[in-house]
Amino acid sequence: MDKEKKNNIFKTALVLEGGGMRCSFTAGVLNQFIEEGIFFNYIIAVSAGSSCLVTYMARDQEVMKRSFTDFVTDPNTMSWRSFFKGGGYMQSDYIYKEAVQEGGPLHIDFEEFFANPAHYRIMAYDIDQGPVAFTEKDIKSPEDLMARVQASSSLPLFMPETEINGHFFVDGGIYNGLPIHQAFDDGYDRILIIRTKTRDYVRPPLTPLRESILKRRYPGKDQFLDALFHRYEEYNKTVEVLKLMEAEDKALMISPPFMKVSNHHRDLEDLEENYQQGLSYARDHMEEIKAWIEKGEKDG
Repeated sequence: MDKEKKNNIFKTALVLEGGGMRCSFTAGVLNQFIEEGIFFNYIIAVSAGSSCLVTYMARDQEVMKRSFTDFVTDPNTMSWRSFFKGGGYMQSDYIYKEAVQEGGPLHIDFEEFFANPAHYRIMAYDIDQGPVAFTEKDIKSPEDLMARVQASSSLPLFMPETEINGHFFVDGGIYNGLPIHQAFDDGYDRILIIRTKTRDYVRPPLTPLRESILKRRYPGKDQFLDALFHRYEEYNKTVEVLKLMEAEDKALMISPPFMKVSNHHRDLEDLEENYQQGLSYARDHMEEIKAWIEKGEKDG
């Protein structure tokens, strides 16, 4: 184990969008970053992007890839039987508590993670109090870390809420799936964001049926429901802000040219293709990416 991991990008925030298995694209991009020695000292992640944050900070390329490709073949990851019994479609306790332990299919060397001095934010949503950014100050152990990754990833309806210290959390993307506001709050005005949607994607509002189901599932949670029903507006507005920032050379969006993978995709061939898409995109654009980053380090 390295006694201390060294980072080399200090003036640009790295932001990782969620998207469940669509993060196979993100995994490919980040593995190429690791290969090229591109290490950010400040990272924000939401939902499945927070799993990528952990393996990126631990610099574990093997687990990075496996998390969003081969792991899908594990019968303990997704189950409609569990969903109809109230346990959620995604088996979150297995994914975030059991699989990451020594001997598990996603074993993480947590010593390597905690040796990384990067500052990070894991975005989640307190169902009663609103959006929360978990930081390294909140996280002192592997259990602390993975509980917050699980909280950030707990997609309503598909996964049960995650309880931490008597509070119940759901997916951080409820408030904003592209949480650049957190970077602004922390003093960053330069952002590299890895998206899991194509550049021209426009998030639609929820259907009336989906809204009705959510109202029945979460009675009395008006603030939470309001955030859910209006998150498409926040998402689309943030994309426009990012495009304006790009015009001013303050942002760089890495978006997949195409995306045929869904949140809960289980086709291994498709996931492998999406991972390779991320890897290839980063390789093909590496000169441009490095030049943009280096400009920020000199000018920021």
